[in-house]
Amino acid sequence: VNAYVYRLLSNRQLYKAHHILKNIDRVPRYVFYQIAAETTDHGLRDYIREHLARTVENYSQGEEERIAASWRVYTQLKANVRQMAEVLNEVTTGYTVLEIETMSFNTFCMKEDVYRNSVAVDLFFKNQGTAAVMCVCVRVYKACVRVCEQRT
Repeated sequence: VNAYVYRLLSNRQLYKAHHILKNIDRVPRYVFYQIAAETTDHGLRDYIREHLARTVENYSQGEEERIAASWRVYTQLKANVRQMAEVLNEVTTGYTVLEIETMSFNTFCMKEDVYRNSVAVDLFFKNQGTAAVMCVCVRVYKACVRVCEQRT
């Protein structure tokens, strides 16, 4: 499916690619973002990013930065697969190295919060607070504070 979607995007058939992704329960903005980030075709990258800026709600008001931060966490996860499988198994059992190796950006973004937050926090401490991961960690911290306040 990804190869077909890439071909459609290369032929500037963005709406057809969007329709296909929706029909297989994928979130087009995440798939499009991954393709734009990974392609070497600068024209295609610009075309996709312009489309995202026009169609994704609140894209220029922070959504672009949120997706970009998630992308950076995802790429770090993929770079540290074995280490992260151990961390994630401490949170919830059942995460394997194979699952992480084959995970798409769409799948990562659709994972439950505890999964994404565990990855971000672990990477934050291992990378000593790079800005991309730090942004995600601040969101995690704020969410934890809200949960604690609700329990008291």
